[in-house]
Amino acid sequence: MSHAINSDDFKVYPNPSTGILSVELPFSDEDAEVTVVDVTGRVITKANVAANTNSPLTFNLSSAPKGVYAVKVTLEGETYISKVVIE
Repeated sequence: MSHAINSDDFKVYPNPSTGILSVELPFSDEDAEVTVVDVTGRVITKANVAANTNSPLTFNLSSAPKGVYAVKVTLEGETYISKVVIE
């Protein structure tokens, strides 16, 4: 049985970012989904992450307009949200 996941287990960096964004997920034996959305809720990019993946994901948002975005991580039936600023 895996330990309980909480928002402190996720890292989104750098923040603020110039567009290259890394997302670290906790080790889990379940697949995860990472979605980046803008302030209107429009999906900018999405990635599915296989279970037991231990390396950070990298997103290139350099072509996205400057502003605030939400990084939504869905893992083990829970959704976690972290805000990031693209400069």
